[in-house]
Amino acid sequence: MKGMIKRGFRLERLRISGRKDWVIFWLFAGMIAYVAGGMMDYRLDEWLWGMADPWMTNLNVPLGYGRAMIAAGLLVVLGEAVMFFKKKPVKYRLWLLAAGLAVVLGAPALYRLHSSLIVSSLWKAEPESVTVWLDGKELGLKNQEGVLREEEYRTLLELCRSLEQITDPAEAEACMAWYKAEGDFVGADSVWLDFPERYGHHYALNLRIKDGYIYLWRGYLWKEEQVTFFRDNGIAEWMEGL
Repeated sequence: MKGMIKRGFRLERLRISGRKDWVIFWLFAGMIAYVAGGMMDYRLDEWLWGMADPWMTNLNVPLGYGRAMIAAGLLVVLGEAVMFFKKKPVKYRLWLLAAGLAVVLGAPALYRLHSSLIVSSLWKAEPESVTVWLDGKELGLKNQEGVLREEEYRTLLELCRSLEQITDPAEAEACMAWYKAEGDFVGADSVWLDFPERYGHHYALNLRIKDGYIYLWRGYLWKEEQVTFFRDNGIAEWMEGL
């Protein structure tokens, strides 16, 4: 029996001896690295989410960057091992290492750029639908029964586009303290702008307006709520005027 197994599964048959074998080897290695990256990318995606554009919410976040970073790292390790056993020149190993580091280190910057491009729909595209919730009542425009007039829609869009984020740490901290005490979604008016897909993803802006505070609930980062606050540029008064 052992003899039959040895004759049937010779180690020599597993050797990579030509270009075709190497192509198959790296094809399978790439697929395994891709699958493994998808199984281990949760924490890395969470870390990348912290670098997203402050106008981005977790509903619109681009995916795949964490998986790509892990897959690239695994392939670099495998490639370095192969070149070591094949006794390839050190310069080739250094080039591979540099290429892998470029992918791993460049991914966060590309992720931030991608999220900013997705968010840019607010200023560069027309929304597919616009919905305003005021005192619990829904006012729609475009793709819904028209309630807002065209001039009201244009004014609202310009107000949303001209909002200024509060970046001063002390002021932002005070806003967050208010949010934790009085914010949330209960009793807040809101504006929802839904934009068509650009750069591989849709973008939706869901502003909340309450007690003079203008804010965008973005999701959670390491179980902490992420909220972007904006200075009131007249949008709260405009909402009251409706």
